[in-house]
Amino acid sequence: MATLNTKFKLNTGAEIRNYGTKSAVGAAIKKSGIPRSQIFITTKLWNNAHHPDDVESALDASLKDLGTDYVDLYLMHWPVAFARGDNPFPKDSNGKMINGDTDCVDTWKAMEKTFKSGKAKAIGISNFSRKETERLIKEFGNQNEIYTKGQNMGKLIEDPTLVEIGKKYNKSGAQGHSMLPKSKTPSRIKRNLEGDFKLEKEDLDKIKSLDKQMRFSDPSATFGTNFYIGEDGKVE
Repeated sequence: MATLNTKFKLNTGAEIRNYGTKSAVGAAIKKSGIPRSQIFITTKLWNNAHHPDDVESALDASLKDLGTDYVDLYLMHWPVAFARGDNPFPKDSNGKMINGDTDCVDTWKAMEKTFKSGKAKAIGISNFSRKETERLIKEFGNQNEIYTKGQNMGKLIEDPTLVEIGKKYNKSGAQGHSMLPKSKTPSRIKRNLEGDFKLEKEDLDKIKSLDKQMRFSDPSATFGTNFYIGEDGKVE
């Protein structure tokens, strides 16, 4: 509700049940009284539903939770298929992820059917590298890439350089962080709308120098698939 009470009208959620947000989002939308046409809803297809026979039913489950008959954007969450079934993280007796044999191209073709039926106004991908994207069709809606190996690093938004620049403009480090800001904290949601400032070139150069050539989310080891080959210096 905190998001809907501001000017933000975009909501996103993952198909994976562990997130536990869809029903709450659906209830909030209903309670808000805001017309559905004024809210942009994104949902994602989780890895255990990549098989073409599972793609639409997974979306149907999301639509039921959200209390709507369509989403504005339906994304393939990751370019890897897990074993089919109700378990979002299927593992063998050794704790290793059990992958499925569905190709992402076939998953995409099944997603196209949800677009044609009107259940998804647009379809796209997230967490795909350039190489993985090039295997798909030409038209796609890709999220911003998320950047690998920063487990021992502090929060980027607390970097001294960003804090210094933030003080100069009376802003927080997170306020220049993303084109699609995300938060569940009402005060931060409000601050994310305060983008009414322009950085001077010297400050832009300082921020550019912070590029550490790494991704903060690379589940290769956990998912049993080597993602982002050829990017950020990563090799097979």
